Amino acid sequence: MYTDDMPGGKKILIIEPDSGLNGLICDALRDASYDPVPCAPEQAVALAVELSASAIIAALSSSALESSPLCRALRLDPRTKAIALVVITGRGDTTIRRRLGDKPAHVLFKPFELEALVQTVALALGGA
Repeated sequence: MYTDDMPGGKKILIIEPDSGLNGLICDALRDASYDPVPCAPEQAVALAVELSASAIIAALSSSALESSPLCRALRLDPRTKAIALVVITGRGDTTIRRRLGDKPAHVLFKPFELEALVQTVALALGGA
């Protein structure tokens, strides 16, 4: 079970298989007063509900976007459909936004600056 490290910060689930990048993302989000929580894709929906996550950052390959069970599950579950989704992908194809369906996610294309990620999270959460 997850332990609350930053009680005031908005919880952001991080799904990034590269442990180095995962750590950098978590550090950047902590520096911006968010509470990052690394998780596996198969845990994301349950953990998002349990922790009342504000956003999910998911590294998805462009070929996995359309058929992603994570994206589909998040959109279909009434408890998670309002959670902001930021997708990180290595393919610079603007059609990716359309592939994600009715509620388009915010998309960051690799390579990206960590500052851009933090700004995208703020935008996804309705901030400036």
